[in-house]
Amino acid sequence: MKTISVTKARSDFYNLPKEASLSHEFIQITGKQNNAILLAGKDRPEIQETLYLLAIRGCVNL
Repeated sequence: MKTISVTKARSDFYNLPKEASLSHEFIQITGKQNNAILLAGKDRPEIQETLYLLAIRGCVNL
């Protein structure tokens, strides 16, 4: 996972969605008070489905 400051994210915001989409990796944006994660929109449904399946009791044996 790539980590960048909010200042760097602001200056390069136009390119960050493309980078996340091509790499399929999260980009962590760190600020003084809060942090955020940027992920590609096309990856979100897959992540959401994985979380849903993990939430079903007995669906996955860990």
